[in-house]
Amino acid sequence: MNNPYFLNIIVPAYNEELNISQTIKTIREIQDRVKIPHKLIVVNDNSTDRTEHIVRKLQEENDDIVLINRRGNHGLGRCINRGYEEVESGVIVVVMADLADDVSAIPAMLEKIKEGYDLVSASRYIPGGEGEHRDRLKHFLSRLLGWSLKLLVGLPTNDATNAYKMYRAEILDRVGILRSDNYTTGLELTVKAHLAGFRIAEVPTVWQDRAEGKSHFKLCKVGPEYCRWFIWAVWKRIRSGRPGKRR
Repeated sequence: MNNPYFLNIIVPAYNEELNISQTIKTIREIQDRVKIPHKLIVVNDNSTDRTEHIVRKLQEENDDIVLINRRGNHGLGRCINRGYEEVESGVIVVVMADLADDVSAIPAMLEKIKEGYDLVSASRYIPGGEGEHRDRLKHFLSRLLGWSLKLLVGLPTNDATNAYKMYRAEILDRVGILRSDNYTTGLELTVKAHLAGFRIAEVPTVWQDRAEGKSHFKLCKVGPEYCRWFIWAVWKRIRSGRPGKRR
């Protein structure tokens, strides 16, 4: 595979029978429209519903879908890491299976990669972006964390916590596999990439709460992990001797 822009789309899924078919259909519609060479990697995290069955049926009609079934429910981070094992080269984007991510942003993200950026963050907090936030506390903490990292660490994105990001596969060779098991994967990858010197850009995205089913996000579990990565990033910046600055 010699195409540096070959798109590896990783879709972690746990009990997403109500959403997975529409998610895959929506992704494929975007790919068919812009003709981006791609592979769609669905990582089923030991779902107890019909998620696996639905994806297998879709595989019969589409040869670009790869299904990975994990045994044991180990969380988002390990799902994504397992998806990485199917990536040979090119570009990676992680899309949630619940239709919360606006996949129409994928072409704009890829254009930024072609401009020379290494990681592109889909941002809810720049002009053109927006989000449907039923949980105001979650929204406030996300904005606060992004602003603080931009000020103290120089992180060049307003939406560090959003897991919806596109990046060159070679970033993983430098920063290693993700250690986060939950929704802090996007934050971990972004701060590691920034501190390793990779170029980061952002494009606007529209985020909305899941179309069907119950969210697996638990602030009481994820909050401490956000704090840990925030402290780690600030500590690394201080040790480097370079103060954070806005970009």
